[in-house]
Amino acid sequence: MHDPLRPTFERPVPGLEPEALAARVALALGEAERGLPHRRAGRHFMVWIPDGRRRTWSPWLHLDVNEVSGGAALFGRFTPAPSLWTGVMLSYLALAVLTVGGALFGYSQWLVDESPWGLWIALGAVLCGGLILLSSRAGQALARGQMAELTAVVERALEA
Repeated sequence: MHDPLRPTFERPVPGLEPEALAARVALALGEAERGLPHRRAGRHFMVWIPDGRRRTWSPWLHLDVNEVSGGAALFGRFTPAPSLWTGVMLSYLALAVLTVGGALFGYSQWLVDESPWGLWIALGAVLCGGLILLSSRAGQALARGQMAELTAVVERALEA
């Protein structure tokens, strides 16, 4: 499934056990010169840009080492910072409630021959949702260099 808000990638690594691949990723992330701040929980990693260079649009990279037939696969997903992502999802939830509520209220107004101004609420909520999606695209464009930096660590781990 394609998710425009959170770009993903997958790299199969045939002939390598998942634990060995997770150890390689941990080693690449922990390098003194080129490593990045991260947290690890089993075979799941969260990687982010260091504090001094982090911006509102800076991505986080979630990595999962999965077992597949014949080896392992590294699955990565870029996301906004967890606090920002929570705000985006809560905004979408509020806009969904306003869309459904405004549409129902406007339809009820229309049924009783009143001016259906509730439909304007629904339309405004849909337009706000579109603005959030556009701002997400703009943030991804601004973070392209940082996404490449996060991906470079993954590539180093796969080359080892």
